Amino acid sequence: MMGTDSANNRQIRPEGSARTLDLTSTQYYSLNQVSASDIQAFHKCPRKFYLQHILRLGELIDRDPKRASNRGSLIHLLLEWGSTEQAEALFARNQVDEQLAQELLSVVETFQNSQFMQRLQEGNKLVKEHAFYLQLSRNGETPRYLKGFIDALTWQDDGSLLVIDYKTGASRVQSADYQAQADCYALVGLAQGTESVQILMVRPEITDFAGEPEVFSFDYSADQKETLRKKLLTTIEAMEGAQSASLDMVDKEYCKAFCSVPEQLCERRDEL
Repeated sequence: MMGTDSANNRQIRPEGSARTLDLTSTQYYSLNQVSASDIQAFHKCPRKFYLQHILRLGELIDRDPKRASNRGSLIHLLLEWGSTEQAEALFARNQVDEQLAQELLSVVETFQNSQFMQRLQEGNKLVKEHAFYLQLSRNGETPRYLKGFIDALTWQDDGSLLVIDYKTGASRVQSADYQAQADCYALVGLAQGTESVQILMVRPEITDFAGEPEVFSFDYSADQKETLRKKLLTTIEAMEGAQSASLDMVDKEYCKAFCSVPEQLCERRDEL
């Protein structure tokens, strides 16, 4: 029933029913466009993906340049530019202290001087920050698109495509940790009409005694294109149902690291 505020002579809107559903209720979401990082996040932890990308709960903004994600963004920018000439202004905007600035510059300069990077720049065919928007669905299917940016790519003399994705951080990883993203970039590359694509996940912060970065390599051929497309569509369908996704493969320590109330948000509360 509508009421009247006599002081202001205006109607007061009733509160009505709740605008949100309980977390445990069954809900369905349609994801029409996703990025490779979305897919990677889902594979790492379906519940975190659900909370951040579906419910949009997010994390508190922390602009500390020493935080891993912010540090990584700074390195990515410097690698994208290909030089450190703009570094001083970048560091000033982000309140980077002198010690961290030297660390970041050392990482980028070591990488730029590596034999790996020198080979990439030969022939002046290197393309940076390549944007893509790839349709995954066919006529009659639910519209699905893969979007994002590739850090760098270059065409080889044999007509094959080489795709490079920079990975920051110094933690120990395995090739399998990058498989989902490699599949995405491979499909984008194969959509260009090439017969083969090689994906290189490059870690500039991890180097050997000669200053060469750690690299994880993935090879794909044109006959895998349809398999990759169907695989990604299946993954997107699973992402839509992330609320009820199995958590059997999620590292419990990872859960504790990002979530302060896992026992309230996950069915596997006894184990957490």
